[in-house]
Amino acid sequence: MTFFLGLTGGIASGKSTADEILKEKGITIVDCDQIAHELLEPGAENWQNIEGFFGPSFFKPNAELDRIKLGQFVFQDKTMLAKLNELTHPAINREVERQKQAAKSDICVVDMPLLFESDSQNQFDATLLIYVPKEMQIQRLMQRNKFTQEEANARVNSQMSTEEKLRLATYAVENTGTIESLSEKLEAIIKKIEV
Repeated sequence: MTFFLGLTGGIASGKSTADEILKEKGITIVDCDQIAHELLEPGAENWQNIEGFFGPSFFKPNAELDRIKLGQFVFQDKTMLAKLNELTHPAINREVERQKQAAKSDICVVDMPLLFESDSQNQFDATLLIYVPKEMQIQRLMQRNKFTQEEANARVNSQMSTEEKLRLATYAVENTGTIESLSEKLEAIIKKIEV
């Protein structure tokens, strides 16, 4: 019987690094962001949904979605962000379920950035929050994505607060140290699950 662990965390908290560490330990990873990207390929289901609602101005001449332009638009308007989620989440959820059912390892981690925001914690045996202080999130976003402080703040503030997520999470790991430190913390949680 596979144990399903929902992994989440705010933007730029180190979820992808955690995924890589867990994958090296032989754990199946279902990555909702990767699934979302695949469903946005030109002509794919969510690409069509977005084109139908938001129109062609959010697409590049080669038919690719202009993610930066759409992101800047929806993160300034909560109703448009909600509409984008409404258009894209059903197809993502179907593919997540398909991949969960195909999992071969004893533990399957589903990396779901909006796990708590979408009230999806009941779909899992336990949840794991990867988090960093807000100031660190903003600094990482500005460095990684070349965002202005205002853009970084808008992204961070569009998500549920870390304090709320900490109250909801089964396990929590503060990711302010080295990759080795993160690996040790994750190993300790895996041991607890395997008992």
